[in-house]
Amino acid sequence: MASNTKLCAGCLNKITNKDFVTCSLCKDIYDTVCANISHQRLMLLEKDKKEKWICPGCRNKERKGGNSNTPIQSRTGPRDCGDSSQEISTPNNDYITQRKKPQLLSNQKVSSPTQPGDESLMLTIRSEIKSSMGKFLNQAIEESSIKMDLRTIKEELSSLKDIKSGLEFLSAEYDRMKKELKTSEEHIKSLSAENSNLHTKVNDLSNRLVLLEQYSRETNIEVNGVPENLNYYIREEKIQSQLPILLKLNLLKENTPHILYRSTVI
Repeated sequence: MASNTKLCAGCLNKITNKDFVTCSLCKDIYDTVCANISHQRLMLLEKDKKEKWICPGCRNKERKGGNSNTPIQSRTGPRDCGDSSQEISTPNNDYITQRKKPQLLSNQKVSSPTQPGDESLMLTIRSEIKSSMGKFLNQAIEESSIKMDLRTIKEELSSLKDIKSGLEFLSAEYDRMKKELKTSEEHIKSLSAENSNLHTKVNDLSNRLVLLEQYSRETNIEVNGVPENLNYYIREEKIQSQLPILLKLNLLKENTPHILYRSTVI
């Protein structure tokens, strides 16, 4: 055996890790499977207990006390440590009772939940559960955040709808006022044109009135020096009767329909 290579005395396989124990009596080395010790238990063993550990072969020797000095397995070649159904071969079968390797190793290997393979499986399951829970929590947080964002967006959209309604109302009012202003401007223009037309007509009528007044006064007779102390009616009759004589006109009374008296203040 090479100095750096360690072989299990039970299964004769190479031991590549530190999971092994050494018998305190025969100094043989056994891996955890052949020694029927789990990895966790091996890690928890104290140093003095490891140093006092006795392999199954030495335990059998102590119990029998006879010449049944049989090894765990003949060293004819390496085999699987789980194959515990083969009989132990000895040099002298006439004097040594043949025994089978205890079935406890294989049974515990199958049923023990603390074997290295089971521990790896449990660690893998735990890792998967943690990963799944982490993903689930992250997804739940993201969904909650998305819901909050959606709620905020809905509120903002509602506010925008209110603002839009207000802007539409203001726009409608602006259009209405603009239309009314345009109508008012057109009405003002129409009134301005009508006013200008009326102003022109008034000027024309004023001119015509002046002409008519001038024309009507062409036949007027102005008499001065009429006494003011006479009665109005007597004075009017005297004027109508004496005026044609003074003017030497054939002026009839019906041709002088109106006599206007105007007092003169000196």
